[in-house]
Amino acid sequence: MDIRGAYPLNLHDYRDSNLAGLQDILEKGGDPNYQVYSGITVFHEAVCFPSDNIGAFRELINAGANVNCRTHLDLTPLHLAVHYRKRRVVDALIQSRASVNVKDFLGRTILHHAACKWALQVRPASFQVHPDMWIINKLLKHDSIDRNLVDSNGETPLLVAVKDQQIEAVELLLFKEANPNICNNVSETPLHGAFSQPPNSIEIQLLLSGASIYSVDKKGQTPLDILIKSGLDSQRMNG
Repeated sequence: MDIRGAYPLNLHDYRDSNLAGLQDILEKGGDPNYQVYSGITVFHEAVCFPSDNIGAFRELINAGANVNCRTHLDLTPLHLAVHYRKRRVVDALIQSRASVNVKDFLGRTILHHAACKWALQVRPASFQVHPDMWIINKLLKHDSIDRNLVDSNGETPLLVAVKDQQIEAVELLLFKEANPNICNNVSETPLHGAFSQPPNSIEIQLLLSGASIYSVDKKGQTPLDILIKSGLDSQRMNG
């Protein structure tokens, strides 16, 4: 199929303001799973557009778009919807039975993407995109969610949230029974990560949830060792 005959080349044509045009394309046999480049389909493009695009998104689903289609980096539409914090799209994908445990090329699950912060570059400025508690809660309510899957670094969504100092995300993950004692590839637990950061309520939340103070990382350090070292370093700096 010739993409020029089946699909518009302008990404603006995948948004709700061109809904009639998109419907016309689909009615003429346009493939909602057509790969534009690098495994990215027109469905991925519709999800990535800055606006929610929920109308165009639903049209593509109704036309047979694969809700679990992967890019060459193993990113699914749900990965992208969560990354861009699109609540309505996340909700619609979950209702359409998108997998909530699928991993990308770095082993990151949907929950990893939900629990971390990232920088949005809009020149000349940069904006921090923080976790959306509504999205995390939506994922954690899913019957099939595995909240303890690890990425290629061996890190759970909880450890990622701890290292990013995302207190609300940590609290919600712990409330939903994320395991506070799973270590990464260098044997760091979330408590190791918490004591490596400036003091906040995360350490208390982890301890109240059963985090072990005796776990030893590959440097031979327990979380308590890190806490003591941080205290001594702070005293030297202030001395």
